[in-house]
Amino acid sequence: MNENQKINKSTLEEIGHYFVLNKKDIKNSKKVADLIMLCLQNHKRIKKIMNLSKFDINHDGKKLIIKSILQK
Repeated sequence: MNENQKINKSTLEEIGHYFVLNKKDIKNSKKVADLIMLCLQNHKRIKKIMNLSKFDINHDGKKLIIKSILQK
């Protein structure tokens, strides 16, 4: 990954991305299974924090993100 493609954790969380996996982790079935189990065990908490996102990605999310970036 190039330096200009790296995004810090807090920026990802601002747009509702709380889970980031490395490509090598996706190939590890144990890690994926563990992630699924953790998500199932904590689904209420996950739903709550995902609803706190600053952007609604489902509708005009791309436009909102671009507008926010350009304002900074």
